[in-house]
Amino acid sequence: MPKPISSEKRADIIKHIQAGRSKEDIVKWLLINLRTVNRVLKRYNETGSYLALPNVGGQKSLITEETMNQVVKKVKEVPDMTLLELIDEVWSSVFRICLI
Repeated sequence: MPKPISSEKRADIIKHIQAGRSKEDIVKWLLINLRTVNRVLKRYNETGSYLALPNVGGQKSLITEETMNQVVKKVKEVPDMTLLELIDEVWSSVFRICLI
């Protein structure tokens, strides 16, 4: 995957477009791909921002908010509970639901 372009270059693309320059000229001046110019321009037209989207990738957590609330509640009820007991109490119900 190619390296993302800088915010400064994204701003330059928008400035050049607003100044009436052609996409082909921008590609030559900034040494970038035409597809990049089109993506930045599309994002700017749709959102009003030329900045890159935040990196939100990664693996989705297996722990839901509801499960975490169960864990917190159980720990408050029985603060000296061991981790194995906690797993047995809370996680076993979660895994039973997942296996059904």
